[in-house]
Amino acid sequence: MTLGRSLRGWANYFRHGSSSRCFQQIDYHAWKRIGGWIRRKHHPISWREIRRRFTIDGRYAHNGITFHGAANVKIDRYRYRGSKIPNPWTITDPITS
Repeated sequence: MTLGRSLRGWANYFRHGSSSRCFQQIDYHAWKRIGGWIRRKHHPISWREIRRRFTIDGRYAHNGITFHGAANVKIDRYRYRGSKIPNPWTITDPITS
């Protein structure tokens, strides 16, 4: 599913500055939009029927592929990098090394 891949990629980019609650809200919005699309496609269908036919443990699934959105991305906040951040342009003195 390209939607799930896009949401996870977006979440990986913003995982250092965003909160998990924001990711949960985005997943909820995507879940409702996908459900609305399924409801329009299979017109006289209820939300209960959508959950029964198209979800596994509350996640949309089809042919063994499960929709995992942004909330599954681990938030990595305030990584400790030590006292110096290494870069390849640092000049080191070969005599003292």
